Amino acid sequence: MDVLKKAARVSQIIVGLALLVSGLVKVWEPVLFFWEVVPYTQLMQLTKIWHYVAQAALLMGPFECALGIESPCWPTGDPV
Repeated sequence: MDVLKKAARVSQIIVGLALLVSGLVKVWEPVLFFWEVVPYTQLMQLTKIWHYVAQAALLMGPFECALGIESPCWPTGDPV
């Protein structure tokens, strides 16, 4: 069981780092990310509100950074 807990903790840290890096990329180049989201909004037939959806997508960067920082701090499931 100890090996399983260690594997879960390592996985949690890896996911946290992945979220942090992906969030930082979106925060570093927000205009580029905005224009990468626009074609997907047009494919989903969101022609009237595409700019609102693309602007809301810009919030994903800070949200992913926050999750990436917080993820390794989550409890491992061992109740006290």
